[in-house]
Amino acid sequence: MRVFNYILVFTGLLSTSSVFAELTLAEAQKQAYALDPNLQYLYRQDSSRSLKIQHSGRFSNPEVAVELDNLGNANLKDLDGPSYSVQLSQAVPLNNKRRLRVDLAIAKQSSNLLAIQQRQAQLNAEVRLCLAEWYVAEQRSKLAVDDRDIAQSQARLIQEKYRAGRVVQSDAERAQALAIEANQKVALYQSDALQRKATCSLSVGNLGHEPIPLPTNFSMNTDKTISQRHAVLVRQEADIQHRLANAERLPEMTLSVGTRRYQQTGDVVLLAGVSMPIPLFNQNQVARADAQNELEQANYLVAVQQQRSNILLENAKQRLQSHQQLLTTVDQVVIPAAAESLRIAQLAYQSGKTGLLEWIDARRVWRESRERRLDVWFNIQQAIAGIERETPPTALYLGKK
Repeated sequence: MRVFNYILVFTGLLSTSSVFAELTLAEAQKQAYALDPNLQYLYRQDSSRSLKIQHSGRFSNPEVAVELDNLGNANLKDLDGPSYSVQLSQAVPLNNKRRLRVDLAIAKQSSNLLAIQQRQAQLNAEVRLCLAEWYVAEQRSKLAVDDRDIAQSQARLIQEKYRAGRVVQSDAERAQALAIEANQKVALYQSDALQRKATCSLSVGNLGHEPIPLPTNFSMNTDKTISQRHAVLVRQEADIQHRLANAERLPEMTLSVGTRRYQQTGDVVLLAGVSMPIPLFNQNQVARADAQNELEQANYLVAVQQQRSNILLENAKQRLQSHQQLLTTVDQVVIPAAAESLRIAQLAYQSGKTGLLEWIDARRVWRESRERRLDVWFNIQQAIAGIERETPPTALYLGKK
């Protein structure tokens, strides 16, 4: 009955929740955010984008011009004498250019914020897969320990029967070999679990002693994926760029004011002027054509990305649902049946009704049922990670300002 007790103990170890977890999934994700150089670069870009929005709505710097006249012409000097003037000029954008430039800067900041969300979503998926691999490796090492204990217990039982003359020598030798093999696998799986944890800590940082519990369900917090949002933002930016290119057909007007002082008479006069380039040549035609092409391409990509994202998400959700149903079947049917078969094979062998090969086969089925559960559980985490890559995070985390 000690073999059956090991089965019950291991069934409890396979639970995906851990009471002694030292770190939550959200905390691990934030640690990964802080360690990712690409995300930190996007954070800095967000700060610079805010400054660009402020500067986009401002006028260009004014110009100051100082002129000195009639300094070397003797004839004019007798008439008017030398003079000097000081003028202040300011370029004034027309046709709502300032508002369009601000809108374009805001659109670029929105694109940068979406890039932050996209990188965070990628990191969320990478952290999930990393922790899932560590969890599976840890559970396989625990499975190896329980399988070793079962093999050693059976080997001791068969050895006692061999001394009593109730089994043949080959059964005793085979049981001892199986126990030695199971013991060697323990060290192998434990080493793999430590390696998985060390690899995960490179991207996540400090981890606890036990794997972080990961849920087997996932719900999207929005009906639009990151790819769909990116396509919409690209279209919005292309539309603003197109309107700005059309507005650039009207050149900027320059206003100037100043004073002129005549040194001979001491008179001071006021100067005012307006200047504007003469649009003899349409130098904005190429920019308008490029902006029109970008806008048409963006409109096309929005429709294509909408269909593509819907298909990919629907397939991912179906895979996730299928794996979840399979996990329920494994938990409720496969594992209990394998445990019961091993218990019956143990009792049958002890009573002499079956041979050692039947018990070895039942033990193999029991072990494979546990490994099957780990494989299905990991497939669920992979399916969730696939959805998570296309899903904006619940809350946008911009790091420490």
